[in-house]
Amino acid sequence: WRSLHLDVREYSWFSRPGDNGFRLDYVFAGSDLARQIRFCEFDHAPRTSGETDHSGLVAIVDG
Repeated sequence: WRSLHLDVREYSWFSRPGDNGFRLDYVFAGSDLARQIRFCEFDHAPRTSGETDHSGLVAIVDG
């Protein structure tokens, strides 16, 4: 996510109390696979609807 969004502050989990954001959810990839990642975004709907306390991380890889 970070390699595609250098200047964005977005988080997948928030502490209570204090509401501090953390990026706890990752996609790990070696350099060859990382070069093939074309899309990587957080899906906040599961967290904001209360289904879970984490946002999903969606990645699309070419190949």
